[in-house]
Amino acid sequence: KEQKKEILRDTSFFSGGVYISQAMFFLRGFINAMILGPSLYGLWSALNIILSYSAYTHIGVLNGLNIEIPYQNGQKSEEGIIKARNTGFTVCLVNSVIFSSIVEVIALFLWGKIPLAEFLGLAAIAGLVIISVLYEFYQTSLISLKKFLLVTKANIAFSVLSVVFTFLLVPKTSIYGVYIVAVAVPLLNLLYVWRRERYQLKFELDFRMISKLMKMGFPIVTLNFLDASITNIAGIMVLSLLGKVNMGYFAIALLASRFLAYFPQSIHRSLEIRIYEKNGEINGISELEKYLFKPAQIMILLFPIMLVGFYMLAAFFIRHFLPQYAIAIYPFLIILIGRFFVSFSPTSFAFITAMNKQRFLIPAYLAGKVIMVSSGIVFMHMGLGVTGAVSGLFLAYFFIGSVT
Repeated sequence: KEQKKEILRDTSFFSGGVYISQAMFFLRGFINAMILGPSLYGLWSALNIILSYSAYTHIGVLNGLNIEIPYQNGQKSEEGIIKARNTGFTVCLVNSVIFSSIVEVIALFLWGKIPLAEFLGLAAIAGLVIISVLYEFYQTSLISLKKFLLVTKANIAFSVLSVVFTFLLVPKTSIYGVYIVAVAVPLLNLLYVWRRERYQLKFELDFRMISKLMKMGFPIVTLNFLDASITNIAGIMVLSLLGKVNMGYFAIALLASRFLAYFPQSIHRSLEIRIYEKNGEINGISELEKYLFKPAQIMILLFPIMLVGFYMLAAFFIRHFLPQYAIAIYPFLIILIGRFFVSFSPTSFAFITAMNKQRFLIPAYLAGKVIMVSSGIVFMHMGLGVTGAVSGLFLAYFFIGSVT
């Protein structure tokens, strides 16, 4: 009973915090879209594709850390936790600096060949890469020890701050204000969690530990990369075949749908730590099945109701406050329905990972990408525009969710 209460408390608290912070992110995105217009918002969305790929510079070490720390905690090994954390920090710092330097060199090479807004956007992304990766390291370290309260408080506070800064800066400075907010708020958030939880980190290149973390985490980061690249490639297809304005419409549809997707993700994030920790205690599946079936049963009943309600609310908001993006409403609905198939069993991925079977999902994600690209191109050439691109996404989501 105590464990159930703890799980319900952490899940509801963390999920609530995620939703508040994502609501602020959602609001900030809509404010930016309203002020910038489809063309500049399409530019910012295209720059974010670069940032999204920087999230994989840890080459799976953070995913391994997310499994190893709870496992070592279940084994009551403080030394194992410290060694894993120092190794994760070293890999994250080195690789993010390399990725950031490459983006900066590209920006300098393009100096004078591209508009100033695009050059400064690349420079902002280069700085944001290091900040984002280090914050993800800190967040993983905290969550893996079930310190949900600190992470939740930080995410809520700084997401609200980002909306305030957006209101103050973007109307006066346009896309440049977006860059300032994008860099300043995550930096303040990183400094806050560092000040509150000062781990005694040190530069430690333990290749045996790196190998161990990568063995666990590389298949997961590969799956995450393939998952994200499905939407990123869809965006690239829209940008290259339909232009920046349509990229703006696509970005709004994706932004709106992501808000609902964070509900199953937050459930997964709060329960996966317990799955890995319990696996460290018992080293078997007998106690883990309850973490798989109960959340799926709840989500099958709850998620469709949430989906319908959220669609009505978001569609009303777009029609009345962002009428220039009204064309995005139908693509938004298609993405929402597709997301159900990858969301109704929120802990299945953690269960598969605990059984060390995550590598078997890689072919499914690769096949999903092929389905999305081939069908999306066919649909767009049929004259369906953005709707064609998201129809390809729908088919990919249905396939991947069914296989998983």
